[in-house]
This record gives sequence, structure tokens and C-alpha cells, in this order.
Amino acid sequence: MIGLIFKDLRTAVLQFKLLLILLVMYFGYSIYLKDLAFFASMESVLVLVLSMMAFGYDEKSGWDRIACTFPGGRDRVVVSRYLFGLIISTVMAIAHVIMGIMLRTQASVIADSLLIAFSLSALFMAILFPLLYKFGSEKAKLIFLVLFIGMLAVSSGLLRDNESYVFDFGRVSNVLILVGSLGLLAVSAWISCRIYRRKEF
Repeated sequence: MIGLIFKDLRTAVLQFKLLLILLVMYFGYSIYLKDLAFFASMESVLVLVLSMMAFGYDEKSGWDRIACTFPGGRDRVVVSRYLFGLIISTVMAIAHVIMGIMLRTQASVIADSLLIAFSLSALFMAILFPLLYKFGSEKAKLIFLVLFIGMLAVSSGLLRDNESYVFDFGRVSNVLILVGSLGLLAVSAWISCRIYRRKEF
């Protein structure tokens, strides 16, 4: 399992130039606007972009034909990809906190925005990953584009900037949203496992 996660992380590192450009752009523009909301709305974008790259790399290299023969079966391959997504989300969450500190945002505001941003990342992974396993990264590009547009719309709706962060939900509701998103992610992993078990390479 650790080896599979390390492989995906290594694939992400290979894209460090693109990742660095995106991070510098998001950091710079957020500092310029003095707006944590912009960076928060972009977190799930980076998570899904890196996940799409991992799926695409596996398909082009024929990795799945080898991976499905590993001890532990195909389920371990699927679960490792979800854990990879959560690790990337956690890295982005750390960047989120750093950005909040740089902008001298109140701790309570950072906490609330972090809950929403992490929840959105988990929610969009829950939607996209089964589609990627079902149709492959090439066929899922259109789905990703639609999801990307929806992601920006939802993010801008939940994260509004009005001198400071203003949220439509209370702290307890934000926590419940996070728990619900992680629950959906677990259901998504179960669905993806079923799809991957039946897939032929």
C-alpha cells in the first residue's frame, strides 16, 4: 500500500514545474487581492488536477495490468489512490493555513475556510474517481471539465469575501459537511473497488 502511494506521489513530483507555477500563481494572486477565499477555492482544483495526472500516467504506462496482479488484490490499488488524494488535500490544507497566516486572517476564519475547502476536495474526489475508473482519464476529460466549472461555482458560492470571510454555515454545520464529504468519499471508494474488480485490461 505504501509503495503504491509513493508511486503516485512520485508521479506528482514529476509535475513539479506545473505544480510550482500554479502554487506561485495562486499564492501571488491571493496576496495581491488579500483574499484567502481565492486560494481556498483553488485547492480542490489542484487536488483533482494531480489526481487526473496520476490516472493518466497509469493508463499510458499500462500500469494497471501489472498492479492488478499484486498481493492484496485490486482493492488495495484503488484505496491507495484515494489515500493519495487525501494526502494531496492535506498538503493543500497546510498551504491554506500558511496563506491565512501570511494574510493575518483570524484563526477562526482560517479554521472555517479550511473545513469547507477540505470538504469540497473530498466531495469532488468522491464524484470524479469512480468515473475515472469506469471510463478512463481520456473519456473522463469532458466530465472533469464540467466538474471543474461546477467546482468553481460551488466554491465561489460557499466562500465569499466581504472584508473578512463570511460563511453561510455555522461552525458545527461546517464540521458536519466535512464528515458527510468523507463519508461520501468512503462510499465512492467502495463503488470504485467494485468497478475496478470487474474491469479487464
